Amino acid sequence: MGVFEQMYLLKRSEVWARNRLKRVVKTPKLQFIDSGLLTALLDLTPEKIALDRTRFGHVLETFVFGELLKHTTTADGDYRLFY
Repeated sequence: MGVFEQMYLLKRSEVWARNRLKRVVKTPKLQFIDSGLLTALLDLTPEKIALDRTRFGHVLETFVFGELLKHTTTADGDYRLFY
C-alpha cells in the first residue's frame, strides 16, 4: 500500500468525528485517486454496471474524491478531506 501511496494512486482519508479520540481510534479509509485505473482493475464494462450498480457507485465515489482532492490544492483556504 505504501508504494501505491508514493505513486499517488492511493490516499488515506482520515475519519471525521467530533471527538478527537474517535479520530485516533478509527482506521483511515484507503481511497483510489484515479477512477479510470479503478475501472480497469475491476474490469467494469457497461454490461457489468447494468447488472451491479454498486460497483459503479464505488467508481463514482473515486471520481468525486479525485476531483475534490484537485480542488483542495488550488483553493484559497486550507481544506482537508475526511470520510
